[in-house]
Amino acid sequence: MFWYNTELVAAGYKPGLNLRGAPFDWRLAENPNNLYAKLKTLIEEMYEQNGQRKVHLLAHSMGNIHIAKMLETVTQEWKEKYINSFIAVAGPWVRLNFSLLPTPT
Repeated sequence: MFWYNTELVAAGYKPGLNLRGAPFDWRLAENPNNLYAKLKTLIEEMYEQNGQRKVHLLAHSMGNIHIAKMLETVTQEWKEKYINSFIAVAGPWVRLNFSLLPTPT
C-alpha cells in the first residue's frame, strides 16, 4: 500500500468504497487500454456509491497527465457535477491546460 493510501485509511477512507485506484501501464501510449472511459465510469460509480458526493482525484506522476487528458473528454457540466478536487503529486506539468479543471464553487 502506498504511503498516501495508509494516511487516507487512517483518516477514515475505506478501500473499495471511497478510496479506489485506477492503475495503468505508464509505458503505453495515450489512453492505454481505454483508460479514460474507465476513469469516467469509476468516478461516476464512486459518486453514486457515496451518496452523490463529488469525487476527489489524487494522481501521481504520469497519472496526472492521464487524469488531465481524461478531463478533456468530458464537458464542464460533467466536471462540475462529479469532481470536487484534483490533487496532483509530482506531476510533469509542462504544457498543461489548467482550464480543464472544474470551476471552483
